[in-house]
Amino acid sequence: MQSTERHVSVPPFRCSAPPFRRHNGIANFNFSANEFTWYVTTLRITLVQFFNPIFVSTVMCRCSMISFALKIATLAVILGLVRFYVNSKNTFLLSGRGIKVLAEKYCVTSTSNKPSFDDEQRKRLIEELASLYDGHVNRDPQEWIWNIGGALVKIRILYLSMTEYLALIHAPVPSTGHSGLHWMNQSCLILSGKIVQFKTGDAEYGRKEIFAGRYLRLFMFEPSIISTSSRNETWMLCRGSGFVPASFPSAFINNVLTTGDLKTVVSIVWLEGKLMIVESLRALPFWPASK
Repeated sequence: MQSTERHVSVPPFRCSAPPFRRHNGIANFNFSANEFTWYVTTLRITLVQFFNPIFVSTVMCRCSMISFALKIATLAVILGLVRFYVNSKNTFLLSGRGIKVLAEKYCVTSTSNKPSFDDEQRKRLIEELASLYDGHVNRDPQEWIWNIGGALVKIRILYLSMTEYLALIHAPVPSTGHSGLHWMNQSCLILSGKIVQFKTGDAEYGRKEIFAGRYLRLFMFEPSIISTSSRNETWMLCRGSGFVPASFPSAFINNVLTTGDLKTVVSIVWLEGKLMIVESLRALPFWPASK
């Protein structure tokens, strides 16, 4: 019996992507010329698009501009918060008038009939400051040799917080240095000796001699050249108000690079960090008041 079944030839199915097929479960990478051309063209377009220098530079430029703008905005917000915190009235403890009335009694002037600012007067001054600001003045008698813009002095930190500092500075030998740029106003009462101040950018009225009993004033972001007396030892009681941590990096880097005295730098960093943390905790409303 003759079969009536017809054999119909079906053309093979050709797919443009992906350009390989499987035959009996085995991958067959034998593709036609058209498929090979498609594959090469697609790969070339992809490589040209994503590795084109203009395209890459445009994308990177846009990303870098956005990142730079975000960094500037973040920095502006941080500086605004710091300025608001510094200008807040309840962030300051020290009274400039109170310190002035107390410390002027120890100034060695021509009319004070005092030979010098000796150890006994220094101890008395610190005791009166400690009684005036009970629990806030550092009673540690340790002093450090410190480099202030090239001027070598001995410094004793009496009080330190985020917005204020009080220090007793002693220049035993003549020295000259740069005051630096600081985010705070500073006022130093000359207890003995003499200070010569040169304000940068002021050629006509730049030189100023400051004797015992008067004040050396350093305003915010205004640098000066400071020279201590060549005859007598110079003692100063300095008070600063502003954003104190902004002055730490330059001071520490300057001392590390010029003197290499890492022990002193680490000791001062430890003391300043401890004092700042304690004063920050005391500013909290739930912190118990000092007795």
